[in-house]
Amino acid sequence: MPIIELAKALRQHARVELWADDPAAKGDLKTFCEATGRVTDRLELEPFLRALVRGG
Repeated sequence: MPIIELAKALRQHARVELWADDPAAKGDLKTFCEATGRVTDRLELEPFLRALVRGG
């Protein structure tokens, strides 16, 4: 679900900060960025996933 919300937010904003506690979110984020050309500017994994994502 976090990636779906991220995709929606990126339609309206150039950069979005994603926060997720879903263990699958890291892999989903990587796949999403590869498929859409988005870029992860910052990635933290502890205590939860926190990423800054922008258009590529």
